[in-house]
Amino acid sequence: MLHTESLVSLNGTQLSYMGHDAKEIPHFLGDTYGQFAKRLDLSFNQLRSLAGLKMFTELEELVVDNNLLGNDLQLPS
Repeated sequence: MLHTESLVSLNGTQLSYMGHDAKEIPHFLGDTYGQFAKRLDLSFNQLRSLAGLKMFTELEELVVDNNLLGNDLQLPS
């Protein structure tokens, strides 16, 4: 699947990238929206890690429901 901006829903500082079977946080999300997104919804994907989350420097809320994240998940510092 192509990861393009047409798959993104943006409402002010709330960014959604839901239901795209993404196995990782797409780089274009961080590159394009990481400096101002305060809420990021990555629900209904196939995420196994949160690598790439550091690109979201203003993030206050993260939603990752219905992914493949395990109990050994470590948040980036």
